[in-house]
Amino acid sequence: MNASNLYHTAYALLAQGMVWVLTGNLLAGAMAGTCFFFGREVAQYQASLATKGVYVTMKNPLELFKFWRWSCDSLLDVALPAIATLVVWRFA
Repeated sequence: MNASNLYHTAYALLAQGMVWVLTGNLLAGAMAGTCFFFGREVAQYQASLATKGVYVTMKNPLELFKFWRWSCDSLLDVALPAIATLVVWRFA
């Protein structure tokens, strides 16, 4: 675990709060915060594959969702914001 995991969690909670203020829906905020960082990590994984010479095209787009090939840091960058926002949604 490193500082980026905690920053991602804080930003996801901030996004959840902003969406909650705008819509009144905590679950929508949890999904917004989590999906933002999920998309970010998918894009980073795609970029790391491209540097290795593996280009993900339309013939195999599911290659990006092989989570077991992601780094531990990338998994935590998605999992911690997801857990934190769902805890806030459930117990608020």
